[in-house]
Amino acid sequence: MEYAPTNMHRVIRQYADVGLTIDSTYAKLYTYQLFRALGHVHAMGLCHRDVKPRNLLVYPETGALKLCDFGSAKDLTDGRPNASYICSRHYRAPELLFGATGYTSAVDVWSAGCVYAELMIGEPAFPGSTTEEQRTLVTRLPRETLTATAPPEAARLVDWTLRLTASRRPTALVACAHKCYDELRRAGFRLPGGRPLPPLFDFTDTEMIAAGHLLYALLPNERLQNCI
Repeated sequence: MEYAPTNMHRVIRQYADVGLTIDSTYAKLYTYQLFRALGHVHAMGLCHRDVKPRNLLVYPETGALKLCDFGSAKDLTDGRPNASYICSRHYRAPELLFGATGYTSAVDVWSAGCVYAELMIGEPAFPGSTTEEQRTLVTRLPRETLTATAPPEAARLVDWTLRLTASRRPTALVACAHKCYDELRRAGFRLPGGRPLPPLFDFTDTEMIAAGHLLYALLPNERLQNCI
């Protein structure tokens, strides 16, 4: 891969060290790209299984984000046993914490929700030091603390991704289509300071097929017209 100047962990720490959190628009920009990356990975039948800020490469000059480190990725449909002791603890989904081996790509969505919450509050949402402590923190799920200062739509999306029941979480592409990201789809929208957005809607044919009816919610109106 090409060189990336930083990662999401460093970005979060740079803000936290001076008592700040990242601008809400950039939080939307980065997490949208994370969900889109996961949507692409999941459409190929793979699960990343180690989504965390250190595995998110960030390009501050362009606002681009890329998902990296696929050393733990797996095809969950290949018939081989799935390890439950997978994914960094602070971003590990409840089903993994309780030893499930028949899980789905919803474990990645949980992790992505943890990343979004961390962007909002400037520290890990569930900072357990042991698996047992992590289970306790996750099952208590203090959503009001995680989302108290967040924009309402962002808070709703995080709440949805952090459902204890895996089947109640959105898929990655459904998360991309959430109203939280409508700001990015607005015609003529630019980043703070007037900078243009990185490519967000250059969906491949494979991605558009996977999106199905969601395509109407995923694309800005002007891009949608070109696809019809």
